[in-house]
Amino acid sequence: MTVERFITVFFPHQATTLCNRRKAIVTVILVSFVLVAVNVHLVFTTESRVDTAILETNVTQVTKYCADSDDHEMWKKFIWPWVDMSVLTFIPFILFVSLNGSVLLRMAHYTRKVHAEATIPEQRLHRQRKMNSLVACICVVFLLTTGPITILHIVEPYWNRDDLEQKALHSLTVACLGHLGYLTNCVNFSLYYFRGSTFKQDLRNVLKNRSKIATMTLANR
Repeated sequence: MTVERFITVFFPHQATTLCNRRKAIVTVILVSFVLVAVNVHLVFTTESRVDTAILETNVTQVTKYCADSDDHEMWKKFIWPWVDMSVLTFIPFILFVSLNGSVLLRMAHYTRKVHAEATIPEQRLHRQRKMNSLVACICVVFLLTTGPITILHIVEPYWNRDDLEQKALHSLTVACLGHLGYLTNCVNFSLYYFRGSTFKQDLRNVLKNRSKIATMTLANR
């Protein structure tokens, strides 16, 4: 949505050709390829292990699991966390701020230019203020939700987890911050819905059209 908004503002005449179904499919394929390329190292840095334990009932319990390979300990502990933080937080945040900041500056310049020549309707100014506050909220929420888990992965190698209490605290922290990172998608949707009137109306239209299609399908059976 950020890229689409940037193209619409800066390249209004090419927006219909740049933002179409074919370009969207190509973009999804490219993003999927990049994500696979970023995580393909797991094939080489992870190995299968087997643990055997004898229980009190003299039953041998065999546990198979995947763990980090000892040959790639330096990569997993000290290099990959920075790569993960860049891909998950830094690069998206920089792109989000720069693209939306450019849009806001262009809109502010346009508003001042039009305001000098004619009176701008108050409703239009109100929509622009809402959009500015929405962009600011999304930037802050994205940084607060994705930043902690990536920072944890960086400081994780220096966390002393020798005793059970520290291990339990580490597991709890990873679980909480991991769920916080996934929360950004839910929060973004809610922000767009409750603060963006256009997004809210488009979503309602989509749901209405789907309900009509479902009703017509059931009626034809």
